[in-house]
Amino acid sequence: MNIYNLYDLVINDVDLTTTELKNRGFSTKNLTSLVNEGKLERYKRGYYLFNDLNGLYKYAELLYKEKNFIKAKLCFLKCLEIDAQYIKAIEKLFYLELNAINYNGAFKYFDMLYHKDTDNRKLYNTYLFLFNYILDLPQEYRDIVKSINMDSADISIFDNGFKNMIKEDIFYQRFNKAILKLQTLHDINNLPYINELINLLYIARNKQISNIKKIRELIINKKYEELVLFLSNNSQKYKLSLVEKYSLLIAKEIINIRKTGKIPEKEKLRGNDLKAVLAARDYEKALRMIEANNKFQDINANVLYLLLKDLIKEIQNVQIIHNLDNILAKVKEDGLVILGEMEDKEIKNILNKLKDIPFISCMLIGDNDNILVLRYYEDKDVDYDYLLGNSHHAYFEYDYPKCIALLRELSAAPDVSPVTYVKLAYAYIAIGNYELALKYLTVANHLNKKFNVAVDNSELIESLETNNPELVHIALQRSLKPF
Repeated sequence: MNIYNLYDLVINDVDLTTTELKNRGFSTKNLTSLVNEGKLERYKRGYYLFNDLNGLYKYAELLYKEKNFIKAKLCFLKCLEIDAQYIKAIEKLFYLELNAINYNGAFKYFDMLYHKDTDNRKLYNTYLFLFNYILDLPQEYRDIVKSINMDSADISIFDNGFKNMIKEDIFYQRFNKAILKLQTLHDINNLPYINELINLLYIARNKQISNIKKIRELIINKKYEELVLFLSNNSQKYKLSLVEKYSLLIAKEIINIRKTGKIPEKEKLRGNDLKAVLAARDYEKALRMIEANNKFQDINANVLYLLLKDLIKEIQNVQIIHNLDNILAKVKEDGLVILGEMEDKEIKNILNKLKDIPFISCMLIGDNDNILVLRYYEDKDVDYDYLLGNSHHAYFEYDYPKCIALLRELSAAPDVSPVTYVKLAYAYIAIGNYELALKYLTVANHLNKKFNVAVDNSELIESLETNNPELVHIALQRSLKPF
C-alpha cells in the first residue's frame, strides 16, 4: 500500500470510492486498516471520507523539501480546506507565495497568520515592515508599522550577533547589506525560509533604487514641489529612509526660501555625524562631509549632495540680495566678483537690481552662461599703450602693486581683452593672493573658450584651487606666460 496514492486522490478531488482506491493499489485489507486507523471513514457503502489531515500535511512538507512546490501547494490548500484554522498550512502557503515572488498572494496568508499565530508576531513584524515598503497595505497595517522597531521584530536565525546586525540593516533600509549577510549565513547553515526573506529584500531594494532614481530625476529638473509631494505620499506608506527623510527636509527648505526669502537658522549641534549636522541645519558642513565621504564614488549620484548644492545656492542667492551693498564695495575693491552658478530667474533678479548702478558691468560666463560676473567698469578713454608698457615694466621690476594698479585701470575699460585678466592673475600670484588670481584667471579661461582663443589655463586654475604654492609654482612653469 502506498499511502501517497491516497493523498494524490484527495488533492485532485477524486471521489474516494472502493473502486477508485483499489485501482490505486489499495486492497480490501488496506481499506479496513485505514478505516480502523481513522484515516478514512465509511459514510455509505463503497464511499469514504478522508480524515488524515496530519498525514496529508507531512506529505506536503516532503514535497516542499523536494521543491515540488506546485504539488505541495495543492496539499496545503487541501489541508486548509479541511481545517480553515490549520496554522501550519497557512504558514507554509505564506512561504510558498514568497518563494514564488507573489507578494499580493503572500499577504493574503500573512493577514491570517498575523492575527492567529501570535507566538511568532515578532517574526511577522519584519515581514510587515518590508511588505509596507513594496505593497499598498490596508490602513490597519500602516498604523502597526509605525510602532515596529528592532525590539519588536525578529528573523529566523540563531546567531544573536548576526541577527541584530541584519535586523539593523533591514530597519535602516540597508537592504543590500542585509542580503549579503543573509546569503552568507544561509550558505553556511542552510537556514529555513531565508531564501524567501532574501527574495523579499531584493524586491524592497529594487523599489528603493527606483525611488532614489525618481528623487534624483526630480532634483535635476528642479521640481522641488513634486519631490515633496512624492516623498510625503511615500511617508504615508512606509517609514522613510534617512536619505528620503532628509531629501524631504531639504526640498522643503528650498521651497520655503523661494517663498519667503528667509535663510534657515542654524540650531545647536548635538553630534558630529551627518544626521546631527543636518538636524542642526548646518548645510554647508553637511555638504563638506558628503564630499569627503564620497571621494572615490560618483558624487553626482548622491541625491543629498545634489539637493544640498541646490539649497546652498538658494541661500547664497538670498545673501547676494541682502548683501548687495557689500558685494558692490567688493567689486570696487577687487575689480570683479563671481557670483557662481544660478538659474535664469535668479540672474534676471540680480540684473534688475544692478541696472542703474553706473560702475558695474555684468558678464555671463560658463558652459551654459549661468555664472554671473560683476566687473568694475569705467566708461572713459584709456591710453592702452601707456598702461600696457608700464605694467610690463613694473612686473619685470617686481613692483607688483604698481603693475596691478595699472592693469586694474586697463581692465576697467569697456573692451578689455581676456589676456589683461591673465596678466592680473599672474601679478596677484606674485604677491600670493591666490583667491583673486583664481577669479581673474577663471574669467579669462571662460572668455577664451567663448571666443575660441587657443589658450587654456585649466592646470594653473586647478593648482590655485588647492592653495598650494608648490603646485602653483609647477603649474606656472608649464603655463604660457602673458608677459
